[in-house]
Amino acid sequence: NRSGDDLFYNGGKLSISIASTSAVSCKIHFGINVECEDYMSLDKMGLKDAYGVLRQIGERYAAEFEDMERDIRKSRPLEVYTQ
Repeated sequence: NRSGDDLFYNGGKLSISIASTSAVSCKIHFGINVECEDYMSLDKMGLKDAYGVLRQIGERYAAEFEDMERDIRKSRPLEVYTQ
């Protein structure tokens, strides 16, 4: 399941994500627990093809960024008029 930016499996959190911005840049971090004692992981899920699953997640993640980039390019900057 997905909630916001995070992925869950059987109620256990499977991913780590954060986004932050500054005046001149923005940064995102996203990770999947492959092996982990404290949280859900691909290993605990019993996945035999972790790389295949990671590839699918990565492709969907990249597609979302492409959608955002397309939306940004088609939007015009707002102009502020002052008197």
